[in-house]
Amino acid sequence: MIGKFNEKRSWESVYDLDNGWQATLGYSTCYGEFVSRLDSPDRKTYWHCSNGVKDLPEFARSWLKGGDFHTTANMVLVKFKKRFDN
Repeated sequence: MIGKFNEKRSWESVYDLDNGWQATLGYSTCYGEFVSRLDSPDRKTYWHCSNGVKDLPEFARSWLKGGDFHTTANMVLVKFKKRFDN
């Protein structure tokens, strides 16, 4: 999957995924980069990392680092290729 950097929302780290979703990234000094939010293609619904694993969109389930979502070892990792070009 490819995520293109969204220049209009450059104040955040937002990427437009090739499946229509948007991914907002966060960063932890202890654990590195992770997906903190996923917005649906219609932008009417979203998943946030505080929602837990049961609401995580199906396509992103393979991005989990481990099995128990409520531990820091099981963050949603950035598993898409970033693009910064127009």
